[in-house]
Amino acid sequence: MSNDEKKFLLDQLEWVKKQKEGYDTLEEKLHEMKAIAEEAMQESLSLDDRRQLQIQLDELKLELDQLYKNFRQIIH
Repeated sequence: MSNDEKKFLLDQLEWVKKQKEGYDTLEEKLHEMKAIAEEAMQESLSLDDRRQLQIQLDELKLELDQLYKNFRQIIH
C-alpha cells in the first residue's frame, strides 16, 4: 500500500469517527427530549412545571439545530 493510499484511508477513518460522534451526540439530545416529553405527560405537573419543561425542550431544540448544522459541515 502506498503512502497516498494509507493517508486516504486514515482520512476516511477520521471522517467516519467524526460522523459517528455527531450521530451519537444527536441521539443523546433526542433521548433527553423524549424523557422531557414523557415527564410533561404527567397529569400532576403544575403549569409552572410544564413551562419549565418547555423551556428545557426549546433549549435542546436549539442545541440540536446547531449540532445538525455542524454535523452537515462534516458530511459535505
